[in-house]
Amino acid sequence: MPRYIIQRNLGKVTLQQVEAAGLKSKQVREANFPDITWNIRMCADQDGMRTYWFIRAERGAGQGARCRTGLPATRSSIFHGRDPANL
Repeated sequence: MPRYIIQRNLGKVTLQQVEAAGLKSKQVREANFPDITWNIRMCADQDGMRTYWFIRAERGAGQGARCRTGLPATRSSIFHGRDPANL
C-alpha cells in the first residue's frame, strides 16, 4: 500500500487551533476513509508550526483525505522507503 508524506506549513497558530484541525481531520478520516492510517508529527520554529502527516492509503485515497480536511498542503509526496521491520 502506498505511503505519503504531507507537509503543512501552518504559520503562527495556537496549539488549540492545531488540535481543532486534528479533530476535524480525524472525523473526516473516520467518516470517509476508514482504511487510511496516519501519524502526525509537529515542529515549531521562528516561522511557526509545521506538521508532517505520514499516511498509508490506497493510491488516490490519501489525496482525497488530504483535500477534505480543509487544511492546505504545502507539499505532498509519495514515500518510497523500506519498512525496517520488513528488511
